[in-house]
Amino acid sequence: MRNNSLALWTRRRDGVILIVVLVLVVMMSLTGFAFMNRMATEYKATLMHGDMRQAYQTLVSAESFLLHVAELQSSQPEPYNELIHDPQLFSSRMLRPTAGSDGQSEVQRISTPEPLRWRFSVVNKLPDRSERRQGETEIQDDEQVPPMRFGLKNESGKLHLGRVMLWDSENPGAGRSALMQFPGMTPETADSILDWIDHDNEPREFGAEQEYYSGLDRPYAPRNGLPESLEELLFVKGVTRQAFYGDESAPGLEGLTEKSWPELLTLYSAEPNQSRFGRDRIDLNEVDPGEQIDATSAFRTDLSFLPRNLVKFILLARLYGIAYPPDLVDGSGIFAPVEDSQPEVSIAEINIPVAEFSDLLEIISLADLVDSAVQLPATDGGQLVQSPLRSDSSEFLETMKQLEDQATVNVDKTIIGRININTAPEPVLRALIGNPEVASRIVRQRQMIEAWERECTAWLLTRRILDLQTYRHIYADITTRGAVHSGEIVVYRKSGGPFLRRRLTIDATSSPAHRIHWVNLTEHGLSVQTSVLEYGGFAQDHKEQQGQ
Repeated sequence: MRNNSLALWTRRRDGVILIVVLVLVVMMSLTGFAFMNRMATEYKATLMHGDMRQAYQTLVSAESFLLHVAELQSSQPEPYNELIHDPQLFSSRMLRPTAGSDGQSEVQRISTPEPLRWRFSVVNKLPDRSERRQGETEIQDDEQVPPMRFGLKNESGKLHLGRVMLWDSENPGAGRSALMQFPGMTPETADSILDWIDHDNEPREFGAEQEYYSGLDRPYAPRNGLPESLEELLFVKGVTRQAFYGDESAPGLEGLTEKSWPELLTLYSAEPNQSRFGRDRIDLNEVDPGEQIDATSAFRTDLSFLPRNLVKFILLARLYGIAYPPDLVDGSGIFAPVEDSQPEVSIAEINIPVAEFSDLLEIISLADLVDSAVQLPATDGGQLVQSPLRSDSSEFLETMKQLEDQATVNVDKTIIGRININTAPEPVLRALIGNPEVASRIVRQRQMIEAWERECTAWLLTRRILDLQTYRHIYADITTRGAVHSGEIVVYRKSGGPFLRRRLTIDATSSPAHRIHWVNLTEHGLSVQTSVLEYGGFAQDHKEQQGQ
């Protein structure tokens, strides 16, 4: 009986051990599967992390590339070449692998299939989500995409808010009139923007100052200075997102390519006060007639790049001041009116007196040298000496090109806020000139003139777009250059997947060029297919020309 009970107990114990073993095997299998799954997940995460590190390094390389291009552009002695659209330079650029410390050759290291390799494109601006049809999550084909421009945009083609404040301080109301040329702008909004920037607490007619903002549910104070970013204007009374970002439903957008305020306004436009060769310009107000000629009237001047008679006229202007016919005197008192009946004398017959002069007069603007005159004192005959810089002469454009490039009356090392007449959109030109018809003529004419003609601002006169008085009035605010550029870097792969977007602004007014502002736009998504970021050749250029 005892033996039978022992045998039965032993058989039962064998069954328990078998169950325990099975449970242990299952648990070990599940642990193994969980470990394998964890390792697979970690492997994928490592690959993704490595991919994104490569993407980020591509982004850093793209930024370094843009810094180099911007600096090279500013130091080019050749005619100024716009970077706004250069597909070969800015479209679908891939990094070039090099041999590493492991001794692998470049060919051996390029093992990644071409569609999986990271690349970058630089565009002026990607289409915003507001530009899509309602209900679409992505623009599906090229026909729905606005013309893509590969390159950097010159910030001098925009209106600097600091320049607007300068106009308003010199002529109250001029700032509001300028801003009113922008789509979606109202008198209340314009005055409020100016109040946000100025240093006082006195509101303009339709504006708002500290008292208004402190009475809000969530009060805050106005900047009383230039904003840190343009998006800060969204805090200003009257500024709506609809007008700021240029939604299609905002008023005044008909026929405009640049619709949003960030495409029209800037805080960064600037240029070095240097020639195209990188040398400091000669300040005409530092030119002393007594130091420029000797007793034999021989010139020993740094102005040798100018015609001799023009140099002589500049010296006379420093001695006796510039005179204008009565119809060109604006009442500011800067210019002395002269009578048309005054006797004239050829500048070739004039000898510059060799003496020391303590009260030399300043030349206010290079444009004052155009079609003007100098009236000699009565002791020297009182004759009128006409400027050799005549707007109707065949040499005028070339002479003005040399004068603007190598001479100045501005003492600043960096000139801030001048508007590039060759790239500024029509609303900016309207704000500058105050005449929509003339602004439209500038936009039409500049598309037809030769590149060499656009190297100086004088084509506004030679093409008879502006009269001399208007040209002289806006001259201090215009340029054909600019050394601050902005653009958007998109890092992507042809096969799709993750991407990076960054908008940045580059300052090349001094060496080395450096980034002054950037915004990470990756979280905003990619509003186009990656194929749109590939240059489409002639067909795309033709499409852009039709869209202009």
